[in-house]
Amino acid sequence: MISIIIPVYNVEQYLEECLESILLQTYKEFEVICINDASQDNSLNILKKYAQKDNRFKIINHKKNKGVAIARNTGLKNVKSEYITFIDADDKVAPTYLENLIKYKDKADCVEVNFQLYFQDDINKDKMKYDKLWYDKFINKKASDIYKIDSKYIKQLNNS
Repeated sequence: MISIIIPVYNVEQYLEECLESILLQTYKEFEVICINDASQDNSLNILKKYAQKDNRFKIINHKKNKGVAIARNTGLKNVKSEYITFIDADDKVAPTYLENLIKYKDKADCVEVNFQLYFQDDINKDKMKYDKLWYDKFINKKASDIYKIDSKYIKQLNNS
């Protein structure tokens, strides 16, 4: 099983697309841990709708906004599986995203998956440009990763 951790803060306009892309996964053995980081928009209601629809979705609420790093650590403290991945709430993943992560998990310590960046053209606001980017161009900036959980690290998190 894979645990998917999604920090959520005021992303109502993107959140449903993100969660729908997770529901379309070809690999079905996953849990989704959504950390609502004190959103002030409709994000929490959207999360509740998905948690009612599918019991693989779990919601953890922060009463105060603590930031994305602490939200991710909250998610790490609540994972039930050996493998995790982080997805941003304003991103969509391909239907084979989890399948590809699992496919290569035994061949490397960490599996990086290439991603696509869509951005708005500044000249023509209705036209979308497409650019395919590889992890090595964005190291330490953005990547989709899967990690094998180290139980010692989880114990450290739980004690912090």
